[in-house]
Amino acid sequence: MVRSVSLDITVRYYTAQALFDLAYGDDTAFLRSFHKEVNACDVRVSPWGADNKRTVAFTTPVDAPAFIKRLVGKDVMAVEEAQLREALPGGGWRLTSRPVPDMPGGARFVTEAVLTFTDAAGGCCQVAAAVTCSASGPYGLAGTIEAFMADSAGNSLKEFLDFLLKFAQAPAAAAPAAASPAPEAAAVAAGALPAAPAPAAESAEHFYDAAELPLPPLPAVPAVPAVVPSGDGLRFEDAALLYLRYMCRTGDQTVGLLQALELHVRSLQEKVAALQAAEEDRRRQRRWLPEIPDTVSTRQAVLGAALLASGAAAGALLFARRQQAAGRGA
Repeated sequence: MVRSVSLDITVRYYTAQALFDLAYGDDTAFLRSFHKEVNACDVRVSPWGADNKRTVAFTTPVDAPAFIKRLVGKDVMAVEEAQLREALPGGGWRLTSRPVPDMPGGARFVTEAVLTFTDAAGGCCQVAAAVTCSASGPYGLAGTIEAFMADSAGNSLKEFLDFLLKFAQAPAAAAPAAASPAPEAAAVAAGALPAAPAPAAESAEHFYDAAELPLPPLPAVPAVPAVVPSGDGLRFEDAALLYLRYMCRTGDQTVGLLQALELHVRSLQEKVAALQAAEEDRRRQRRWLPEIPDTVSTRQAVLGAALLASGAAAGALLFARRQQAAGRGA
């Protein structure tokens, strides 16, 4: 399942051409500054070819779960990024980036980033970025890796766009953009538009930017070891096999727990059935007894039985006396 992440920013005071030249032009100062600050590494950038392609090589730390680190085999991974630039018909640029990690089976993990630079209202540049991630591998492993890749790609894309915005607004980077003439200024210089009248000398005012306050120093970035000995010889197939064994062992434990739970439930059902059968037998044995309402107390039941007995005795005595009287009359 392919996963995607999309972000966009707006950079003021830059045209699409100027911002694209700043980020991906022949001057690689932006890419070098970005990788030095984010990945704490140097970067090698090849010049643009006639086919509008070039490669960027750098290293990046692997911040991933333990089983993915075993899959990669190292904590610092080399990456070779292939870049392709395309000029848009309506103006602007599109850059396609495909980084490939230097690891066994690295081609199975595909990440593609597409950044589009277009002019926006107010002399701004709109940058729309989208990253898609996909991975191939055993069932149950590819989805986990794709989720990690999408999360890492989203964080990296946000870091890249934030750094681009900060780098573009820096005074050193803003100077070339300010030096490039606006379309109206170029038209005036070419004579197509009349020049604006010069203001009077006595009313001329000049404004200057205030000196920027010094920023606090950035915290030192700890050096990342270039080589980690553990797990260097682990292949992709071995890592996948270890993960599948872990899943199978966990599945066997789950099946065992479910079977024990089934036996326990079956035992409870048998006990409930035995109690129901005993209660039914008890009811059958007591069917000849008169039913007494639950609301009658023991004392009331005894009094009622005594009244019934005395009534029966009085009836029997009366019947005997009538029989004696009938015998005398005869």
